Amino acid sequence: MDIFNVLTMIGGLCLFLFGMNLMGQALERRAGGKLRSLLDKMTGSVFAGFLTGLGITAIIQSSSATTVMVVGFVNSGLMTLRQAINVIMGANVGTTVTAWLLSLGGIDSGNFWIKLLKPSSFTPVLALIGIIYYMFCKDNKKKDTGMILLGFATLMFGMETMSGAVAGLKDVPAFTNLFVAFQNPLLGVLAGALLTAIIQSSSASVGILQALAVTGSVSYAAAIPIIMGQNIGTTVTAMLSSIGTNKNARRAAVVHLLFNVIGVVVLLTVFCIVRAAFAPALLDESATMAGIAVTHSVFNVLCTAMLLPAGGLLEKLACRIVPDDPQTQGEKTTELDERLLPTPSLALRQSRAVAREMADCAVRALNNALTALDHNTPELAQSIRDDEELCDHYEDILGTYLVKLSTQKMGRDESEEATELLKTIGDFERISDHAVNVLESAEELQSKGLSFSPAAMAEYETLARAIRERYDQYDGFVISHGTDTMAYTAAALSYLIQDCPKPIVLTGAQKPIWYDGTDSKRNLTDAFLYACRGCGGVQIVFNGKVILGTRARKTFSKSFQAFSSVNYPELALIQDERLLQYITTGSRPAPRFYDALDGSVGLLKLIPGTRRELLAFMADHYDGLVIEGFGVGGLPEYDGFYDVVRQAAEAGKLIVMTTQVPNEGSDLTVYHVGGHLKHTLQVLEAYDMTTESAVCKLMWILGQTRDFAQAEKLFYTPVSRDILRFSGE
Repeated sequence: MDIFNVLTMIGGLCLFLFGMNLMGQALERRAGGKLRSLLDKMTGSVFAGFLTGLGITAIIQSSSATTVMVVGFVNSGLMTLRQAINVIMGANVGTTVTAWLLSLGGIDSGNFWIKLLKPSSFTPVLALIGIIYYMFCKDNKKKDTGMILLGFATLMFGMETMSGAVAGLKDVPAFTNLFVAFQNPLLGVLAGALLTAIIQSSSASVGILQALAVTGSVSYAAAIPIIMGQNIGTTVTAMLSSIGTNKNARRAAVVHLLFNVIGVVVLLTVFCIVRAAFAPALLDESATMAGIAVTHSVFNVLCTAMLLPAGGLLEKLACRIVPDDPQTQGEKTTELDERLLPTPSLALRQSRAVAREMADCAVRALNNALTALDHNTPELAQSIRDDEELCDHYEDILGTYLVKLSTQKMGRDESEEATELLKTIGDFERISDHAVNVLESAEELQSKGLSFSPAAMAEYETLARAIRERYDQYDGFVISHGTDTMAYTAAALSYLIQDCPKPIVLTGAQKPIWYDGTDSKRNLTDAFLYACRGCGGVQIVFNGKVILGTRARKTFSKSFQAFSSVNYPELALIQDERLLQYITTGSRPAPRFYDALDGSVGLLKLIPGTRRELLAFMADHYDGLVIEGFGVGGLPEYDGFYDVVRQAAEAGKLIVMTTQVPNEGSDLTVYHVGGHLKHTLQVLEAYDMTTESAVCKLMWILGQTRDFAQAEKLFYTPVSRDILRFSGE
């Protein structure tokens, strides 16, 4: 053997390791769905956990990778320590599959059909198929399939190259003497452990041993201790991975070490006794590739059979080695573990779990904020702000985690889910912000000594309870409506049918159904879906958004995202026929029906230079008048506008002041002009109500009374959350 053989051996070894790594990564990506399915089926059963570990390792061809994932699962709270033990034991058996695949290279037969089983016969075909898939297919799953085939072909080619290069070692005395020395069991175990620890793969180190066995210089007496040592060396990866994790994750890594060390100690003792007492001739024979695969499998199966029933004892021993620290008694699992990123399906599973926690936090904050409108306390206010900060924390860690996940190779469904989660957490964070806004309104009410009527208080109590609970599915109603006046219809129905336990859904389309690219089909499908699964009350379903009937406004004339929710978060999102409910509405056992709307309501939008005669004309011809002022609201002080409003109010007309600005609502007390108007004239203020709701509510009020005191009480009594913020005084 010369220097060129050494270089060839090094090249073959590099190709072998590269091919194994390439194939393992591609298998891991390609099998993401299978991995998720296996984990979903995992229970506390010993056998189920064992099969899970065996199956995952057989798929990804690496017990080290499986164990690292297990450490990540325990650290993230996806798996208990007891489940992890069973999976680790299964992984040790699953890793033997690689050795059996490599042993096919030792087939030597003149029979055509048997020769086909030799990797050198079929790997060129696999490589050809793999390169076609990788270069010419656009689908990521097919590309990963191509990478698996290329990785396997590279691995087997490296194995063949390495085996051919080391064939000459049998004539090198130093090499043969080396394996004579390894017949010392302790030296063999040490050599196997060091080699595996360096390359961090027991499958790869077993493959190297199989390649060396081709020389005929490796006896079973030397091979068996080396294989045992390889099982100890493979634990290094998990131990390194457990650095910086919580105690249960560290215990999982310790269990992996204990399992292999105990197995080696016991079986090495048995090996030495049998060797000394009986001196079997088999031990002096040259090991074959298939023989090493058999030895590797037998060792791991015996270890598992011996220690699987003792999983509880291993758990206790790990707990003694990694004891509970009084300072970390409240230690939490890592919310999002980056060890899961190479397996996107599992990373998404953990992301969804954290997103659900964020959703619960946001809903809890809004629930408490609505309760604060009725009875605010410092403790309640602090809990709302704490939840809002927690939502900010969740958005930060989830956003960062999902961005990192986007750099991984994912399937189309996984990529879409990651994008959907990234958008959703932004919505959750805005809900928590709305909760703080509602709290600030409650604190403003409290500081100014304002309060809602008893009827409103009772209603808000109902709403608060409704947020805590989820409704079962109800039959509902779907109304197809033109988009131009849909917001007005939704508002009107909200006052005519109050506290309805069934969904009343309005929808429409920006493009007619017979047009190409129409949005009518999606909107109608989403409307029926929400009518079956959504909560009660009047809502608009449009472009995948569910908007409260009293908060809807058409904000785009042509775009599909025509409707927006004004001064209130969207109730839900519908994506790919999946309903994501953020906020539920309140209802009574039976709805309250009202029969009359008085249409004698006008709307005046002030512009610079508006004449008092226009206001006077409308005041003469309408019983109710909604005036959209500038900025936070108000009337011009010139040309007798105040006199017109005063005369109209004295004549029994109801006047509502609001703002032309879509968001944040009116506040007449901000400036002197508005404050003077509010304190001297008998007018109502819309605050954060939409213009559509203010107009329709005034119609509903006029259908019941003309008395200002009664009208004022009805106007400021929230109906379907149409008004939440009060100011002034």
